[in-house]
Amino acid sequence: MNVPVFMQKLTAKLLADMLYKPFGPVRPSKKTVMERTMKDVGFDQDGFLKWEKEEFNLQNDGIAIPASYFPVPNAKGVAILAHGYGQNRYVLIPQAEIFRELGYSVIMFDQRHFGESKAPNGTFSMKEADDLVALVKWAKEKCGSETRIITLGVSMGAMTVMNAISRTDLIDAAIEDCGPARLSEIGDSFFEVAFGFKNPYFTNAAKRATEKYGMTLEQIAPIESVRKSDIPLLVIHSEGDRTVSVKSAYAIAEASKNPLSRKKIFGAYDHAFSIVERDTYKTAVTDFLNDIFREEN
Repeated sequence: MNVPVFMQKLTAKLLADMLYKPFGPVRPSKKTVMERTMKDVGFDQDGFLKWEKEEFNLQNDGIAIPASYFPVPNAKGVAILAHGYGQNRYVLIPQAEIFRELGYSVIMFDQRHFGESKAPNGTFSMKEADDLVALVKWAKEKCGSETRIITLGVSMGAMTVMNAISRTDLIDAAIEDCGPARLSEIGDSFFEVAFGFKNPYFTNAAKRATEKYGMTLEQIAPIESVRKSDIPLLVIHSEGDRTVSVKSAYAIAEASKNPLSRKKIFGAYDHAFSIVERDTYKTAVTDFLNDIFREEN
């Protein structure tokens, strides 16, 4: 595709700025995300609308984290779910269904500058990891200090989960679904999937945008957080992921020190779509949690 240089530079800057201040179609509404998730993955919408829930806003670092708590009777613990870029909490209803079936209460929340969040910008998992830790503490206070905490994140949410496990020992098990080892490694593929052509100017534009918010692109490397953590980690990915190479999954799994960590690689599904193979996805999560908590008992 022959794209003029001025257009390449313009689109590079546009997408780089949108990494941290998403708007329009990459900041969709609850209705849009639920409709899209129903079409692409499917879930029991009538059942979801009947779930007992508690809506709350948790203050952290001067911002409010919009969240929903969905308790189940006699819960085994609480699963806290972190959504990906261009989504909001409702994209994770299919995963929430699985955890509820396994006997876990669920917390879903909007990451910074997505959904109902009023945060002025996102940080692509850096401050969001602290938000997740704050939610973990909220769950412990709500349900008791001995409550088991599971965290699951998809894509950017997986980065949040990986960063969080190096910042607290209150998480019992973590699941990262299709997260990149380093944000710097996915610039080219991220742009090409979004716009349909390669752009040699995007990486530098992303570096400048990141620095504007007091970070460097190299700092956003959740694999380094995995190396620092002893928390067991389930790595989920698919061979067909066009945005984040499956190589990230192998590197992240190898970086985890816990002997109960593992990876589950699906087939030809694209980015964040392993959940379509629901039964296999549920089995991977079930086996992982059973092994962890069998060891505890």
